[in-house]
Amino acid sequence: MKEVDVVDHILLDCPLLFDTLVWIFNWCDILFQIFLSISDFVNFAATRGNYPKERKIFLAICYAYLRCVWKARNGVWFNRLQVNSSKLADNVISFIFNLMKRKGNFDNYK
Repeated sequence: MKEVDVVDHILLDCPLLFDTLVWIFNWCDILFQIFLSISDFVNFAATRGNYPKERKIFLAICYAYLRCVWKARNGVWFNRLQVNSSKLADNVISFIFNLMKRKGNFDNYK
C-alpha cells in the first residue's frame, strides 16, 4: 500500500527536494540545517539575517522555493513532467530574479 504524503515531506523531506534545498542554502551562503516542519522552515527564514531587507530577501527565496516545489510536484503528478534538483533550484532562482525585477530589488516588497 502506498503511503500518503504529508505536506512536510512533500515540500521539505523527499530526497530530490532535500538536494534542492541544500543547493539553495549554498547559493545564499547559509549553513544548511534540517527542518522538521514547514513552520520551522518559515520561522528560520523570517529570522535569518542581520538586517530587515536581508531577512525579507531570504524569506522571499524560501517562499519561492515552496512555490516552485509545489508547482513542480503538480507538474510531475498531473503532466508527468521530469524534475531534478538542479532544474528546480534554477526555477527558484529565476523566480526570485523576476520578482526582484518587478518589485525593484525588494524596495517595495511587503
